[in-house]
Formats: sequence, C-alpha cells, structure tokens
Amino acid sequence: MLKTLNLLCMILLALVLMPSISNADYKLYSIDSVYNAPFPAQPTFVGEIGQGKGKHRSYQYSDEKNIISYSATYQVNPDSFKTKDTHGIIKKYLDGVIIGSGGKLLSTQNADFNNYKSVKYISESNIDGVLSKKFGVVIFKNNRFHMWSVADYQNNSKESAEKIFNFYYKYITIN
Repeated sequence: MLKTLNLLCMILLALVLMPSISNADYKLYSIDSVYNAPFPAQPTFVGEIGQGKGKHRSYQYSDEKNIISYSATYQVNPDSFKTKDTHGIIKKYLDGVIIGSGGKLLSTQNADFNNYKSVKYISESNIDGVLSKKFGVVIFKNNRFHMWSVADYQNNSKESAEKIFNFYYKYITIN
C-alpha cells in the first residue's frame, strides 16, 4: 500500500513539474536536409540573406492560436575558423545576429549537447510596440552556424516560449 502511494505521489509530482506545453504535436522537421528541428507543424521557407560564406536560409512557423513563433536558420556555405574557442566564435556570431535584427541580447550560456558546440541565449526586441522575448540556441557543427528559437510576445502569448524551448531544443540533430 505504501509503495503504491509513493508511486502515485511521484507520478502526480512529475505531472505538476512537467512544463505546460501547448497541445500541438511537435515533431522534427528537416531544414533543407542540413539539420532537423522541432516545430508544432511544417515550417515555411521565408528566404535567404547574405552572400558567400555569410549566406543564410531561414524557416519559420507561427502558432497563431498561442501567439508563439518558431524559427530555424542555418549558414548555407561552410566557414572555417583558426581559433579553438568555438563558444567565443558562436557568441560573436550571435552578437551580430541580434544587433542586426534590432534586438537586445539578455544572456548567453555555453550548452554543449549531442557533441555539438553550442550557446543558448535569451534576447528581446520590440515589434510594433510589443515586447518579444526569444529563447534560442546557436550550434556550430560541420563549420556552419545553425539556429533554432522560440519567441513569445508580452501580454499576448498563451504559452511560455521559455518552457517550450527548454523542453524541445535538445531534440535538434545536425546531419
């Protein structure tokens, strides 16, 4: 009886502590066969920017019901760096991306997973008077930068981008 009660308490505790994630069925979607990233539905190609080694392709999905946006971007052409400080390279890259998009970088954290050198980040930006907070990761693998992020919008989003990001980012795979 005591063993059953302990098991029931553990299950209830797990359910309470589990992040509140939208009812969407997330799955991994291929991003041009370069990497796989989690989305609640098929992301849409939104365009290319840059040229040469700075050329990037981007995909996005907007969850209009919960007012959450997802994006996946990668560097098209590989680039090599002479330094061994991969995390430093990623942070400099991230600084440029955030500044270039008119945002503000709030925090970074080295976050290697699946043998990928990576940096998790939090940024914010003001979009048409609405504060957006983005939770993302930049991964450097195969001499390319790969980014995946989830953003919510202050006083508008029905879900937490932070909880969604923290639950799903670890499923990203690089081909």
